[in-house]
Parts: sequence; C-alpha cells; structure tokens
Amino acid sequence: MRYRLLGCLFLGLGLTVSGAAAAASDINGDSCFQAVSEERYDNAFTLCENETEKGDAEAAMHLGYMYLKGKGTVRDWDQARKYLEQAVDQGNLMAYKYLGVLYWNGLGVPRDINKARELFRQCLKFEPGEDLSCTAQFAETLTFGSNSRQNAMEAAELYSKLLKNRNYEYAYYLAKQQVELQENAAAFKNIEFFLLWSKRYGDLSALRKNITSAQKLENSLRGVIGDQESRDGFNWARDLIYAINHEDLPRELALLGYSADEIPVKIEKIKESDHKKQPENDNQASPAPDKQESGDPAASGK
Repeated sequence: MRYRLLGCLFLGLGLTVSGAAAAASDINGDSCFQAVSEERYDNAFTLCENETEKGDAEAAMHLGYMYLKGKGTVRDWDQARKYLEQAVDQGNLMAYKYLGVLYWNGLGVPRDINKARELFRQCLKFEPGEDLSCTAQFAETLTFGSNSRQNAMEAAELYSKLLKNRNYEYAYYLAKQQVELQENAAAFKNIEFFLLWSKRYGDLSALRKNITSAQKLENSLRGVIGDQESRDGFNWARDLIYAINHEDLPRELALLGYSADEIPVKIEKIKESDHKKQPENDNQASPAPDKQESGDPAASGK
C-alpha cells in the first residue's frame, strides 16, 4: 500500500546547473520529471526549460510550479502563469491546480475566486486514477488564509474523500477542519487515528511537525469532549488501525464510512488498481503537493 505524503515547502533561491552539466544529465537519461520527483530542483530547472522548449507540456507544468514556489529559480508569479497557461493549452490537466492557486490568492494576476474554482473543477473532473493531488491541492487552498465556514466544510469533505481513498496522512488535516466546524468528537477521532497511523506506517521524519501539532490538538480536545466521546474516538481509531494492520479490507472500508452496497465495489476497484500497478507507473504522476506554511500566500500552491 502506498501512501503519498505531502512534501516540505522550502523558500528562497536555487541555483541552475550549467549547460554542460545539463547535457551530461541528458546523456545519462536524466529528465525533468525525474529531477523534480527527486527534488533536485537545481538540475530540474534547466532540464524542464530544455524540455519545455521542445514542446513538452508536462515539463512546462513543472517549470511553472518551480517559478510559483521559487524552487531552483527565483519566485516569479508572472513566469509561473506563463508556463502553466502553456501547459494547459498543450493539454496538461494537472497545471490547472497551480493556475487555480494563482487566481485564488491573486499572485501575479487579479484575484478571481470564481475563475480559481473553475480551474480546480477542471482538474478534479479529469483527476486520474489514484493521483488525488488536485483534491489535496484544492482542499488546502480552500483553508489557506480563510476562516470561511463554507470553505472549511468544503475542505473537510475533500479531506474525507482522501481519507476514504486510504490516503491516511490527511486525517490530521481533516481533524483541523472539523475543529474549525466545532465537530470536536469527530476531530478527536481523526487525531487519534492519525497519531496511531503515523507511528506505525508513516514517515516519522516527514510527519514530525504534524505529529507534534496533532498531540497538542489531542490534548486540547480532551478538555472539551466527554469521557465517552473520548473512549469512542480512541476505539474507532484503534479498530481502524487493527483492520489496516490485519488487511481486513471490508472492516476497514466500513470504518471509513462506506455503505454495505459500496464496499464490494470499492474492494474490486482496489484489487484492480493493485493488479495493474507497476513500478514504472510512479514515473507518470505529478509531484505531490507541499504542506501549508503560515504567512506564505503561495503555501497553498503545490
């Protein structure tokens, strides 16, 4: 079972490699995607520039992403928009989500929430297979710098979708939105699960910050929910971990909220996906979204 973790957000300037180094990389079979996926942004920037000039839509998307986030180059939202629009025009659907971030936050463009929503809608409409990065990106964009209850409700729904699709690291983000919505018992349940799951299956070095925050949230929630709700939340989290650990898929899906009619259909989809999954398929996915960081208007841009 694969878990997609959010990558860390690093700000500042990067360095580009020389033409000779880039040429050597090309000879060795390096590519824009490979360098981006391995977070070698100094190499990636030059590789993606070269591939974009040759008309590669995915490379243009990655180049726009790097300008959006200041990875491997200076942060430049005008350049980000230019290359993301180029990628969209060439048919790269994943570029929609980054354009959505620009318009949602007004980064290098007039702020336009309606246009941002439409861009995300297009990305979600064609979101492929197990790659739910559009869902994750939109959920985080909805919650960045906003206290809107409607946005929190919409984000919680998206995070629930991610959790139901066994992207368990998002239980933490779902719990945070449930706290905003004053759904404290549900939030406690998901915090307990996140803490149990992360210690058993998660990348502890990558999740350390979220684990620390989750522990603080867990303690604060214990002070506002009743003893029975606390016990129920822990038992739910424990049972879900037990089901995952023992590969009890029907029980796992039931705990995640699937109905009796939905469970057989979901099991077949999981089996079909696992059967088709090949190691090289990982090279076809877009980079996972970054975690949010407060104070950065582009932090919701993945």
